[in-house]
Amino acid sequence: QLHFNYPVITVPVTLTCFYWPGDKRTRDLDGMLSALLHLLVWASILKNDGLVYACHWTRYAPYEFPKLIVEIHHWIGD
Repeated sequence: QLHFNYPVITVPVTLTCFYWPGDKRTRDLDGMLSALLHLLVWASILKNDGLVYACHWTRYAPYEFPKLIVEIHHWIGD
């Protein structure tokens, strides 16, 4: 595990993801989201992936430099 100088998130959150693929291939959204959640837990950013109460994923047109931007927000709900 990685150890950074920030607290681990232990409250419900919403993820907002903006994705630019490097080519036009079809990708498995479920697999990409699962890998992202595992990475956030492995990196000690989230205590566990059950804290993600909502996720908004937007895919854009292919881009020369593929990237994923992830925003983590406090979940506002009932």
